[in-house]
Amino acid sequence: MLSVHRRDLATRTDYYFLYNQGVVSPKGEPANLFEPATGTPLDIEVSLEGRGSPYLLDAWSGTITPIAQYTSTDDRVMVRVRLSRDNAN
Repeated sequence: MLSVHRRDLATRTDYYFLYNQGVVSPKGEPANLFEPATGTPLDIEVSLEGRGSPYLLDAWSGTITPIAQYTSTDDRVMVRVRLSRDNAN
């Protein structure tokens, strides 16, 4: 899984982009630098830096939905992430 984390200091908001990379198929195309891309679906719990309640943004529709199932500590939020191959949250 590839991830990007951005923090907006003005609004004190953390943004995360999570991507499940599929198998690199064209010959000569660089492979994932961090871990081999398997193309298999992911179902994992991730620990995100930040505080407060997590939300999910549907990038296709713009709909923002609260994530009901999560746990948190003083500075981390843990959520379950389910991503099919070549899919993002």
